[in-house]
Amino acid sequence: MLPSVRILTPCTARKTRPAVLGPEEVWQVSGTFRTAWHQGKNVNNFNGLDMCAVADLYSGLHHVRVMQGVREYRDAGGRAEVGIVSAGYGLVPERLGSLEPVRIVPYDATFSGMSAGRVARLARELDIPDDVQSFLREDGCDIQLVLLGSAYLKACALPESMEFPCPTWFLCAPSAVVPYRATKVPLGQVEARRFSSTLVSLKGVLTRSMLRMLAAGHDLPQDASALLDELERFGV
Repeated sequence: MLPSVRILTPCTARKTRPAVLGPEEVWQVSGTFRTAWHQGKNVNNFNGLDMCAVADLYSGLHHVRVMQGVREYRDAGGRAEVGIVSAGYGLVPERLGSLEPVRIVPYDATFSGMSAGRVARLARELDIPDDVQSFLREDGCDIQLVLLGSAYLKACALPESMEFPCPTWFLCAPSAVVPYRATKVPLGQVEARRFSSTLVSLKGVLTRSMLRMLAAGHDLPQDASALLDELERFGV
């Protein structure tokens, strides 16, 4: 049986649909969506506005590569759970427990350009720290992959002493501060060149490769350097 994988990934600025809601608008309605998701329910109609599956909304290369790996892993019989940290809605589950795709109204909101204090306040308003910690502490998975950039990691405000239910990998910038019980995989321009990738899409490329390794029956090494060596041998 393939290991169960949980992935925490950010939204991307590039989207497949034009924004229907601006920043203030999506922040005002986001609580309605989060309440429904916490109850295991979808919001299939919201004031007659255009909606789409959250997995299909983002067109940034990072997201595209991650979801390609997730779909391949599921097709191989693996279980993969995806949570998307959104600057508009907070933590968005990609699917509900019933496997129903979560749908949202296309929006335009970003943490980019905000001060650290503003990011922290907005993250609290969107319940990001509490929801992300609950997401990463939940039992029921064998491996966790956290793919957040610096601004999103700061928004999550994860305690350095945070405990996890299973091996948890943070693919992140070398300067990022992560909980010390997790395994940090520092990624920069050197690693991007090593894997013939752009820095923007590198985490997505490596995540896809990690999922392909697991689907092929390989175990992930226990430290970051060995993981990157194995991924290079396996091919991306």
